[in-house]
Amino acid sequence: MEINIFKTVTIIDRENSLKYINKEGIAKLPKSITAIGKEAFYCCEQLEKIDLSECEKLGTIGDGAFKCCPSLKEVKLPKSITAIGEEAFYSCKQLEKIDLSEFDKLETIGDGTFSECKSLKEVKLPKSITAIGESAFNSCGQLEKINLSECDKLERIDDEAFKECEALNDSFLASYFKRKEEKKIEEKRLKEEKLEAERKLKAERIRKLKAERKLKAEEERDKTAKIAGLILLIMFISYLILRFMI
Repeated sequence: MEINIFKTVTIIDRENSLKYINKEGIAKLPKSITAIGKEAFYCCEQLEKIDLSECEKLGTIGDGAFKCCPSLKEVKLPKSITAIGEEAFYSCKQLEKIDLSEFDKLETIGDGTFSECKSLKEVKLPKSITAIGESAFNSCGQLEKINLSECDKLERIDDEAFKECEALNDSFLASYFKRKEEKKIEEKRLKEEKLEAERKLKAERIRKLKAERKLKAEEERDKTAKIAGLILLIMFISYLILRFMI
């Protein structure tokens, strides 16, 4: 009977990572993995290709997991990825393309994740992305294409995220800033509407309070008038009685 020694492996770390790389520089990891640990393949010079597309349980790629892998040219990741750590692919100088477009569970590109990837030319981000961390693509001098215009949930681009990306035209950020300005205008409109609604509510409460006070005052006047009338009636009856007795 054949025994699969990989079937129970769930985490790849620095201690066990190298055994999964063959002589061609291709990493073949077990489908059972759920996480690639911090600096698991750090400075792995022989790693050229890694295909994790069938590792459907993989959710996390740790900080610096593939940092400084100078020969890494191709990376395929599963759609199950929810988090890519800081500097996960830092200084992978041969990496040319990253496609995360269908990763609908991924919300953040961490600090320095693809920084110093000198050959990176194209990046496809998922529509679910909300934030791009500090220096995320810093010094990616050949980066020409990134689909920010499709990332309608993107709310934050941190400092130096695209610093020294000479091949990128400034217009790639236009849609982001336009959307940000539109969001700012919308937030202002909603705030003004809320304030107006609160003003109207306050005015209505004051009106009701005044009406209640007026009604109460009228009731008090009516009550006072009735008491006064009753007193006059009693006085008049007493007068008649006294006069009759005399």
